[in-house]
Amino acid sequence: MDLIDRINANYNNLSRVHKRIVDYITDNPDRACFQSLKDFSDSVSASPVTVLRCLDKLGINGFLDLKKELRAYTRQSVYPGKRLASALSGLNSTSDIVHRVVQADLDNITNTFENLSSRDMYRACDILRNCGRVHLVAQGVSKTLLPFLQNRLSSLNIDVQIFDVDSTIFLTNMLSGIRTNDAFFMLSFPRLDNSRMPFLAEQLVKHNIPIVCMAENPASAVARHATVTLICQADTPIYYNSYSAPMVMANALVSLMAGQMKDDVQAFQTQIENLRSEYTAYSKMHDGNESSTQADANEEAPKLMEERPKRKRGRPRKVAPAPACSAANADDEGAAN
Repeated sequence: MDLIDRINANYNNLSRVHKRIVDYITDNPDRACFQSLKDFSDSVSASPVTVLRCLDKLGINGFLDLKKELRAYTRQSVYPGKRLASALSGLNSTSDIVHRVVQADLDNITNTFENLSSRDMYRACDILRNCGRVHLVAQGVSKTLLPFLQNRLSSLNIDVQIFDVDSTIFLTNMLSGIRTNDAFFMLSFPRLDNSRMPFLAEQLVKHNIPIVCMAENPASAVARHATVTLICQADTPIYYNSYSAPMVMANALVSLMAGQMKDDVQAFQTQIENLRSEYTAYSKMHDGNESSTQADANEEAPKLMEERPKRKRGRPRKVAPAPACSAANADDEGAAN
C-alpha cells in the first residue's frame, strides 16, 4: 500500500488531532513534501512531537521518510501523462471543452494578478535590470517561455542567455562561469522540480546570486530558495499545466522594466535603427557595385571576343611512316650481332 492507502486504512482509528494532520497531508501532498517539520506543524496547528507520533501510528519512520513518500506519491499521481489520461477518461462530451479550457485560462490570469504583490514585481524588475547578466532557466514544457523572455529582455539591451539544466556536465560547467553580479530567472513549473533545479538554486544561494522565480507552488524547492517569487496559476482541465498566466506575467514584468528604463531603451533602439540604416545603405552600395561590375564584364566580353585574333586553322600534318629496312641491312645487322 502507498502512503494514501495506509492513511485511509487507519483513518477511523486516529484521534481528532491526528485526523487533522492526515487530512492536511492528503489535501496538500505537493506542499507538505517540501515543508520543514516546523512549517508542517504550524500548518496543522500541532506540535512537532504530535506530528511524529501520528506518523509513527501510520508506520512512517520520521518526518524525512514522510517527505520521501509524499514526493514519490506526488510524482506518480501528477505525472502529466497520467493527468491527461485521467482527464480524458472522465470526458463525456467535447461540446464545451473549448469554453472550459479558455475559461480556466481566464481564471488563472485573473487569480494570478489579483493576488500579485506589486512590491514583488518591482523587486524582480530591480534585480533583472541591475545585474550583469540574466540567466534563464526552466525544465520540461515551460522551456517554451524562455525564447520569449530572451527576445524581450534583449530588446532592453540586457545581457541574457538561456541556462541549460538538462545536461549535468553543462550545468556544472556553466556554474563555474557565473559572475557575482549575475542573476537568475527560474521557472518552477510543473509543481515538482527535478533534482538539478533545486541543486542549482542551492548553489546560487551559497554564492549570494539573486533568483527571481516564477512558480505555481510557493513551497517548491526553487521558490523556497528564491530572492523573490511571482506566483502564477497554471491549472487547466485537460493537460497538466497551462502557461497562459505565466506568459502574461512575463510580458507584464518585461513591460514594467521597459517603462522603468525608458530613456536607456529609447537610446538603445535609436542606436539599433541607425545601425540598420547604415547597413541598408552599405548593402545597397555593395550590391550596386557588384551589379555594375558584372554588367561591365558582360559588355566587355563580346569586345574581347571580337578583338581576339583568329587562329589560322591549317590541315593537320601527316606523320611520315618510318622507312622500311632492306633485307640486306637486316642481314648485316644480324651478322654484326
